[in-house]
Amino acid sequence: MGQKDDSQTKLLEEKTLVDFLYVDKERADSFISQIRNGTLISVTKTNISSEITSKMGKGTIGVASGQYTNTNKTEDRAAEQYDPYHSQLLNLLNDLEIQPLEELPDSIIGQLVLIEAPIVIRNITTIKALLPVYLKNDSVLSQKVDKLIKKNLLIINEVLQQMSDSISLSINFDNNLIVGTLKETGLAIKQDDLMRTYGVNIPGKWFILGIMDSTISVKQDTALNSLEGIVDILSLAVNNMYSSSKYKIVPVLIFRVINF
Repeated sequence: MGQKDDSQTKLLEEKTLVDFLYVDKERADSFISQIRNGTLISVTKTNISSEITSKMGKGTIGVASGQYTNTNKTEDRAAEQYDPYHSQLLNLLNDLEIQPLEELPDSIIGQLVLIEAPIVIRNITTIKALLPVYLKNDSVLSQKVDKLIKKNLLIINEVLQQMSDSISLSINFDNNLIVGTLKETGLAIKQDDLMRTYGVNIPGKWFILGIMDSTISVKQDTALNSLEGIVDILSLAVNNMYSSSKYKIVPVLIFRVINF
């Protein structure tokens, strides 16, 4: 699962900023609340100003002469409210003390891992909208489209139009492909803007914190004489259309460290 890397431990302790590209808030909140017995929502800092005055006075009957002080507390309170959420994410990473993987194991089930690798994000929603246009005007594609390719694109288009929208994540690590999906609400940049700005390959390497599984090929009944068999065959076809990788990940955080 990889040896402990002291450089990574120091990475979050130095003067750095962390750029979060993706946060699965529900899972992150769950992890934080389990580790720290609750999730901090906000912090309020209140300042109360006071004024101390000192006077000299003559003594009267029953009161000795001398110096006395008077403290006036004003009721004006300056309140500042902070959202500590991203600092809690950093605390979560420090609490976990998890180090980046050095290599992938042959088998892994339900393991929380940290991976540093290039990532590819594909916006299936936009592809669903654009593919019919490309099929009618295949000259806009960067490569020549022969009859077989066009036939396959027509089939893929029909399948995609019947499926719900999704954002796919691909991680190239240790000469293996790891695949997963992202929630649109978790992205710091709109999925359309990501595609317009970067295409599908996001520059540089990113840290991905997520729950990983490896799947094992299981021989399935290919008979079409039952509803279960039909569902299984169609599900396998859809899974193979997206990716046949055996490594799957449920992303929780995707981030990179920015030095300044």
